[in-house]
Amino acid sequence: MSWNELKLAFNQLSYSAKKNKFLENEWEKFEILAKQVNNNCPDFLVNLMNSLKKVEKKKNKGEIFLLDHGCGSALKSFYLIALGYTNIYGVNKNDDIEYLNLILRKQFLISEKRFFTTDGRVLPFKNNKFDFIFSLQVLEHVQDNCIDLYYSEEARVLKNNGYAFHEVPHLLVPYDSHSRIWFAHWFPYFLQPTIYGVLKSIQNKEFLLHEGAKIAKKYNGEFLKLRTPNFHYKKISKYLGSFKELTLERLVSKANFNNYDKDNSLFVRKILYYCFRIPIFGRLLAKLLKNFFMLQTLSKKIIK
Repeated sequence: MSWNELKLAFNQLSYSAKKNKFLENEWEKFEILAKQVNNNCPDFLVNLMNSLKKVEKKKNKGEIFLLDHGCGSALKSFYLIALGYTNIYGVNKNDDIEYLNLILRKQFLISEKRFFTTDGRVLPFKNNKFDFIFSLQVLEHVQDNCIDLYYSEEARVLKNNGYAFHEVPHLLVPYDSHSRIWFAHWFPYFLQPTIYGVLKSIQNKEFLLHEGAKIAKKYNGEFLKLRTPNFHYKKISKYLGSFKELTLERLVSKANFNNYDKDNSLFVRKILYYCFRIPIFGRLLAKLLKNFFMLQTLSKKIIK
């Protein structure tokens, strides 16, 4: 059972909820698939699930207050709900997600609003509410004038001794999964309109050189704001306290490629994966190259 199959089931569930035609058997199908997927947890979720276990040492799943900070479609939130983490909340800036609350009302009889559409700034929650916050591929979309607020708001709503898990595409990753282009964001700004125009023309097999400036502005400014790992380390330390980087652990762990987006650079990832699995040498190579992969960190808020 793959993550992509689970995604399709959730899309159907969401579509029905948007039409106010939520069906119980659609949730049951999604829940069964989620538990099957969890039996062979996708490698991109392993560090998140292992991090959650730190909170489970003190509380049962249903007692843990979780926040999906930038939930998007909320697929991962509802994956966790299906696994028993029913005290979950989420915020989204771009879309109306009231249909997610409808699913919770119909399936779990939860009348409280759990998912919110916000302006992307102040979180609509009281101080010290959450035991665990996760932010998955969101920070690269936060503009400079909001980045400090994003981290400080997490610190505000996170309980003392609570955990925050971040997954962040960053400037040093050679392949940008948003534009699906290699290396273009590494070039100086004055060259990027030409580079993006040329590479998009090759990728789409049509002349797009005249669109280069527009594409570059979107993927390195308006829609996407890639920063260095060190930038995020400093913000985490400033607002949330001590942290552990988990990227290396992800690179050397067992992978299930059935769960990967087929449009991503899967061929290169497979080659590197098998190199990283070579005894002794593989871990050294992964340690050397880890800064060129998506960043994962786990921080713990400690008030002294």
